[in-house]
Amino acid sequence: MVLFVSLASAASAQAPAPVPAAGSAPPASGGVPGAAPSEDELINRGIALRESRNDVAALEAFRQAYDLKKGARALAQVALAEQALGRWVPAEVDLGHAIARTDDPWIGRNKALLDQALVEIRGHLGSLQVTGGVPGAEVLIDGASVARLPLGAPLRVNAGRVTLEVRAAGYAPLTRAVVVPKRGLARETVALVGAGPLPTASASALPPPSFEAARAGAGTPADQAGDGGTRWPVRKKVGVAVGAAAVASAVAGTTFLFVREGRAHDFNDAGCGTEALTPDCSARRDKEENALAWGLAGLAGTLVLGGVGAYLLLWPSGSDPGRLAEADAGARFRCAPAVGSGGSGASIACGGRF
Repeated sequence: MVLFVSLASAASAQAPAPVPAAGSAPPASGGVPGAAPSEDELINRGIALRESRNDVAALEAFRQAYDLKKGARALAQVALAEQALGRWVPAEVDLGHAIARTDDPWIGRNKALLDQALVEIRGHLGSLQVTGGVPGAEVLIDGASVARLPLGAPLRVNAGRVTLEVRAAGYAPLTRAVVVPKRGLARETVALVGAGPLPTASASALPPPSFEAARAGAGTPADQAGDGGTRWPVRKKVGVAVGAAAVASAVAGTTFLFVREGRAHDFNDAGCGTEALTPDCSARRDKEENALAWGLAGLAGTLVLGGVGAYLLLWPSGSDPGRLAEADAGARFRCAPAVGSGGSGASIACGGRF
């Protein structure tokens, strides 16, 4: 690479110490046996390692050199080694800080080449704006934690397809694939869904009713022909209808979320990555936000309708035929949540006494 050779030659001409062979120990500072290597010696060692295509070891040598004096020359070499390894995000940060050190003579002599390297690095990057979620939620890109919500500015990430993940205590994690355009901006709005614990069995939970108790509570068709027997079938039918509506709402909400995902990709693929949106980009953004709103409304409707349906189907009323006869003042019939052995599943256990 022409840029690397030019910078390496400039660094070697400035450093008085000879360039050590790749993999050999750096010479002692000032020729004193056992002394720690100097900044110039570590940089020369890193250059030799890069020439032998050992960029990982070279990066470590440059970092050691930077830790000694926090010099701009060492920081620039760190950034160039990160560039060679394809670590574009830290390379942009480190090289930008090094170029800003205009008072350093080495930076001044090589600024044109360093600017060229920075342009090449930025050609592999894009920006990702994440909104929504909950404050303090952890944001991960391709499995690496990078920030917490809310973000003060868009994230700098590798251009192309990346995996966005958002985690927060008490919420189900959200994972999404995002396409980030080169030198562009991708926008993502996230909505976290609460994850509540499963119900646990209490000490007062009754055991499942015996076969005899079930027979006594069920009665005969003639016993259920009274006023209470005529109301329970209506309630059950309403519960089934509400439950079916909850399922339909879940299907509609999920469908709109998939539609929103496709519209977000269309927005990004159309090159709408600037702050000032064209009329076409604004229309695409509106379609994406409408799909998201309908998707969230569908999921909210699922929760509400599902709760109402479960109440109508599972919770007995005062005149349900599932209860024991009201003429018996001592009759008792209760239902309580229960968990199987080993936490294998949740259920509702009912029992009675008379």
